[in-house]
Amino acid sequence: MNYTLQQLKDRVETLIEQQGENAHCAAWIYTKEDCHLKDENGDAMKQLAEIEKEEWERKERSETVLRRYNHFYNEECSGMPHGTPITPEHMQAMALECMVDALICENMNVEYNVIAIDDIKDLIAGLYKQSDEFLERVRKNNE
Repeated sequence: MNYTLQQLKDRVETLIEQQGENAHCAAWIYTKEDCHLKDENGDAMKQLAEIEKEEWERKERSETVLRRYNHFYNEECSGMPHGTPITPEHMQAMALECMVDALICENMNVEYNVIAIDDIKDLIAGLYKQSDEFLERVRKNNE
């Protein structure tokens, strides 16, 4: 089982109350500083803390790209005169163009001519989440 240190402390305090502070026990505690990934030769590659940092950075990056996408898309759509006849294909093309612009903007200081599939998937997931949250707010307002 995995616990936070606070949860572990609470569990130990409960056990002390139930069994007394002199009851015998055994425990193994591993924190993220104790865990390493090993390569095929058994050499440590990364600590778990580094992996968590990379995941956090990727999440932050994804949220930044989503904000930029929304900005570009809103600018593109709001710049069109009201009642402009467009097809669904126009809307799809605008969405893709805004996606590419947001990703290029995120990588401005880097030689950039390839878009990582993970960046696109993260943006798609963010758009789904954003639309689900909007629909939930609309549902609650209509109740």
